[in-house]
Amino acid sequence: MEQKCRSLEVELTEREIVERIEENIRKIGGEIYLLQNGCRVHYITSSGITYYLIEAEITLQPTSGYTVVGIVSKEEKIGYNYYKIFTLFLGLKGSMITILWPFFPELLPLLPLGISLTLLGWLGVSKHGYLQPENLFKQ
Repeated sequence: MEQKCRSLEVELTEREIVERIEENIRKIGGEIYLLQNGCRVHYITSSGITYYLIEAEITLQPTSGYTVVGIVSKEEKIGYNYYKIFTLFLGLKGSMITILWPFFPELLPLLPLGISLTLLGWLGVSKHGYLQPENLFKQ
């Protein structure tokens, strides 16, 4: 389990930050626990073909004009997204057809399928990004 510590200065009030975190955590199906000076969040995110469990403690310290946000997060790899692996496999098959058709003319009728599968593989894996804890209070 990897642990990261960060500190940010945000021009929002404590209440606004907590409201945004609550809203974003509910959107992704995570859990939030309010603390005296911040909150603790648990959620699952993906990066490429891997799922991660993120546990973060977010502390808020108001100062004049902005709030200092301290984030201590732990991430643990919990599994693989087999849908994305299968999509990558189909994309690989499509790219093989796309690359090999000049050498094997009998593959020419399969060229549109090959191009479609290649794009499917690329789009299927690249559409989801890793959600960092410091992005939870951004709109």
